[in-house]
Amino acid sequence: MNGIIHGIIDENLNKYNGSNNYIFFNAICKYMDDLIFMINPKKLIFIAIDGVAPRAKMNEQRKRRFESANEHNKFDRNSVTPGTKFMNDLSKNIKEFITDKTQNDVGDWGSQKIIYSGHDVPGEGEYKILEHIRRSESNNINHLIFGKDSDIILLGLLQYEKNINVICTDKIDSRSKEFEIKALPTLRKELEKEFKKLWDHDSQPPFEFDIGSIIKDFVLLTFFVGNDFVTALHNINIKCKGLDLAIFIYKEVLKDCELYKEIQKKTIETENGNEAEFQKWKNNYYRNHDREILIQAYIKVLQWTISYYNGGLKSCRWFYPGHYSPMISDLQDLKISEINFDDEDYYKPFEHLMFVLPPTSKNLLPRAYQDFMNDPQIEEFYPKTTKKNYMLPFIDEEKLLTLLKSAENKLIEEEKLRNTFGSPQKWNDLY
Repeated sequence: MNGIIHGIIDENLNKYNGSNNYIFFNAICKYMDDLIFMINPKKLIFIAIDGVAPRAKMNEQRKRRFESANEHNKFDRNSVTPGTKFMNDLSKNIKEFITDKTQNDVGDWGSQKIIYSGHDVPGEGEYKILEHIRRSESNNINHLIFGKDSDIILLGLLQYEKNINVICTDKIDSRSKEFEIKALPTLRKELEKEFKKLWDHDSQPPFEFDIGSIIKDFVLLTFFVGNDFVTALHNINIKCKGLDLAIFIYKEVLKDCELYKEIQKKTIETENGNEAEFQKWKNNYYRNHDREILIQAYIKVLQWTISYYNGGLKSCRWFYPGHYSPMISDLQDLKISEINFDDEDYYKPFEHLMFVLPPTSKNLLPRAYQDFMNDPQIEEFYPKTTKKNYMLPFIDEEKLLTLLKSAENKLIEEEKLRNTFGSPQKWNDLY
């Protein structure tokens, strides 16, 4: 839903006068209604809005919000963040809309189960949807997920026992009628054909071929070019066709697992052509981070993310403690420590707001918290101005939560309710 929310806000900004949020609310519900009519679901409608995210995602959210902080619009786009009054009002409007449709529009909305997981339910929207699909007992149901995020395709590919398709569009607004359906079962078959071509008719893979395992490897390879949780490896990115290179090397390794040693040897020889100069450059690269801590943390964030993608959220509060990745050459011959995660709860909605909002959006906070961004104890975490690619300091959790705790008794009742978690709401729950 968040893609729809942002797209509809963009389309209707010229009509916004600074206070009439219902222009957005009504247009969002209209778009949702048109989408449901076009898709014509038969069994279930699951509507999910992003709730509080894990800390591993918050740092990326914080970066984006600080980078857009100097945009001057009548509407603060950071309002589309769990815990704000805007999201609370939007959620209330959507629930009223669904109730009305189930009572008065039996054709489209009244004949199947509806689940609404709003901003007050923790977790990102696509992950909440995938978690529901994972829990479904039947593998014979056709699932169609709407969304623009490429993560949805990767998440769907990993659920190879489920029949999942993705519907998307390049532009979300009321005028756009062009949609594309990505059939993930077909994509899996194409990937299987592509990888089986690595061996001719007279040869066999040096292992038991399993497309499920290969897809897991493929998803892991995408992490190396970066995503919302993992920082891209140095000199490997989408623009430089880094993913293509990683897949090419992976295919070569699959053809003959013994090739790994030769590929590793060539890579090391290439990087270390001028050892002294290379080491000097490396030392400068690591000047702000402890190399060994960064290496172990990078392995840990890979494990955290692949577990998250497979539905096993390890920790809501752990995050990668670096602004950049370790060097590729430092990921060889690793002595990996045992990887453990603490079982931690999500941050509360207002805590989440304090983790991601820039000072220019402090009015989205409860009045009791708005001045904390200028408090000497934590003001270093809220720079007034930043440039693109500025390395924002990581917020000290203990300092922040201690301050917020000291002002909890100043929250009014409406704010206290906004600072609690809800649960998904259901309609037509007849089976």
